[in-house]
Amino acid sequence: MRQALILTNALLAIFFAAAFAYTFIGKDQLAITARDFATLKTAQYAAPLVDHAEDAVRSNIASMLASKAQKQAVLDEIAEYRAEPEAYIAELTGKESAPELRFPENALSRKIGGWKVQIRSYFDEVVGRITSDLRIFTATNLVAALVALGLVLAARTRELKPLLKLSAMLLVATLLSLYAFIDSFSFYQYLFNWHMGWSYPALVSLSYLYIVMKTYRHQG
Repeated sequence: MRQALILTNALLAIFFAAAFAYTFIGKDQLAITARDFATLKTAQYAAPLVDHAEDAVRSNIASMLASKAQKQAVLDEIAEYRAEPEAYIAELTGKESAPELRFPENALSRKIGGWKVQIRSYFDEVVGRITSDLRIFTATNLVAALVALGLVLAARTRELKPLLKLSAMLLVATLLSLYAFIDSFSFYQYLFNWHMGWSYPALVSLSYLYIVMKTYRHQG
């Protein structure tokens, strides 16, 4: 049992150490991969913003502050967005410059053109969230694997043999949390529903405590 725990935890530690390092070394490639998921999420977020912008540009106030050509330009852009939301978002978020306002600078123009700014800000937030959450996820599993490995390596004598059980429990808790993360949330998809963040290490810790308490209570 001891050798199996050493091998399993060592392999997990190596894997998650490499994965954690990749979130820094390969952050550009990771961002490219994350863009597809962020684009889908942003399209959901942007729908009501576009509706509000269209209502504003069709309002009587807009008619007094902008020409027909300016209003039509905005409406054409809204139509372009609605024709292919994901393609529009990909193009908008791929530009280095800030989104262009089609109206003269004023409160109404900021309301009408603000949907583009909000789309870009939200997209950047989702991409950053994916990266930070993957770092938390991989770092948590790395630490758990190292702790479990340390426990089993320390269990060299008969007196320290209970450490093997603690190591096995931590391994089970980590694997259960890993399964919940990947299976239930489909890896990136969990970001579309809620932000896991630091709740993942809490999940691993609580799972471990629960398994330990359940085991020793049953033995008692």
